[in-house]
Amino acid sequence: MLRIFESEKEQMTSLEFKARIDSFFKESKADSLLLRSFPRFSDPNFQYFAGMQKSDCFFCAKKGKKPVLLANNLEFGNISQLAEFDVRSFNSEKELVAQLKKSLGKKIALNFANYPVKNYQSLQKILKGRKFSDAFESLARIRSKKSSLELSKIREACKVSEMAADYLENFFRQGMTELEVSEKLKEFFKRMSCQSAFEPIVAFGENSRVPHHECSRKRIEGNSFLLLDFGAKFEGYCSDISRTFFVGKPSLDQRDKYYSVFEAKKIAEKHLIVGESAAKIAVEVDGFLKKRLGQELPHALGHGIGLEEHDSPSGFSKFAKWKIEEGQCLAIEPAFYGKEFGIRIEDNCYIGAQGAKMLTAAPKELLIL
Repeated sequence: MLRIFESEKEQMTSLEFKARIDSFFKESKADSLLLRSFPRFSDPNFQYFAGMQKSDCFFCAKKGKKPVLLANNLEFGNISQLAEFDVRSFNSEKELVAQLKKSLGKKIALNFANYPVKNYQSLQKILKGRKFSDAFESLARIRSKKSSLELSKIREACKVSEMAADYLENFFRQGMTELEVSEKLKEFFKRMSCQSAFEPIVAFGENSRVPHHECSRKRIEGNSFLLLDFGAKFEGYCSDISRTFFVGKPSLDQRDKYYSVFEAKKIAEKHLIVGESAAKIAVEVDGFLKKRLGQELPHALGHGIGLEEHDSPSGFSKFAKWKIEEGQCLAIEPAFYGKEFGIRIEDNCYIGAQGAKMLTAAPKELLIL
């Protein structure tokens, strides 16, 4: 499905398109960038540079030139009004090859992570003599810093996600299955003119011990934790939050474990300052969790959010090589996974000049359903 940002408030300006392209060529030694989204290998970078989601187009940017969008005749009418680009049509493979040769230089950058091998091999044949390089790292660094337009979309996605968490308290009844709760969340997102950023995780009892549990027909009843990990997607931009509730009556030990995970999240947020080492923050949180709960995190402390629910920067762990930078949008998700249950609390934030500005806020008190 083609989606173009149409409203005056949301539409990307020519200056923003140009700034993104200029940023790429400052990062890369290539003289051209070729992006394409395939039906089974969707590339979020195509949306980032073209401002739309489409799999039947080629985005061609040549250093110092106006970007070109190549579309087959069936799609040309849908995108020909995009003034930011030179939109050209093709009606055959021969015409496409001719347009690619004309629109690209000698050193072409591709996002290898989202470009199928078979298609890449075909590209090498039709553009014989041109050199290809991987643009993945450069694209990730550029996308890790969000513009005001991107931030506004992420804020909306976060707002809808928090509304969904509140909605859970209204519709939940003991005896519902994990799958039923998941479907309710997805239905809510649709009513709010959003999509689900990913398949929601709804994990009750011992299932909450599994970080990426797949929803089942298990009934939610009895006395244990209910862990949910979900997010809305608005205008292509994602949120990603986790909330842990209790069904029944928690023990003092269970309450203490929840508060410990919450405190770990606050420790991380306090250190989200421009220039701070991501690895250093992760080590401090791991140390706190090990001292308080007897175990370190089995996964990263967090990750970036944006066009993908797991966006750049990635790998927010003790092995991370990057630092906190202004403009990043991050998900922070400390957790505890015991023998009988798991607890994860995840919030989203934006890094401003003075530190983290929270876009969502998990409750400090353990909510009982």
